[in-house]
Amino acid sequence: MHRTILAAVICTLPLSGIAYADIASDLTAQQPSGVVLANAGDLPYKEIFTQVYAVESQQVPNMVAAAVLAKREATAEIVVTAINIAPELTNDIITAAIQAAPDLAPIIVNAAIANGANPDEMLALAIAASPEVDPTAVAEATAAGNADNTTAGTDTVPGTNNTVPAPTVLAGTGGGGGNVASPN
Repeated sequence: MHRTILAAVICTLPLSGIAYADIASDLTAQQPSGVVLANAGDLPYKEIFTQVYAVESQQVPNMVAAAVLAKREATAEIVVTAINIAPELTNDIITAAIQAAPDLAPIIVNAAIANGANPDEMLALAIAASPEVDPTAVAEATAAGNADNTTAGTDTVPGTNNTVPAPTVLAGTGGGGGNVASPN
């Protein structure tokens, strides 16, 4: 039994090294991102982006664009995974993803916002990334992504989780209405 487990472990270890070597050699050979991605096979995106980042970090946005094109239904996962690996490349990652699939801009922007990106910055970035982006759809995504900061009728007290109800204004209680004479 121990020999079987040992043999299984020994056989799988070189496979991860082979995938790394393929990604590294593909990047060194300046293969297109789609080729690098295809050669990576069934590796999870986290592993692919980690390897790309280790070899040539500036290629992460290009790999994101290729991954979004290859697997559109995983766009949010792809974007968040890449941002988590290369947070300093967030704007480049978002731009590359939107340029690859402008129709997915709301999903891409929402993923970035859910991962801590500034909604206003993401809106501006999305609009600048492609003329095909629908600003209204992206604006709705940024508003949805910022919902925790815009609760109607309450304001969050800075530094706490407490909320203060919005002030109520009653008719006839000052402000010049309700037969109130002004001393001026």
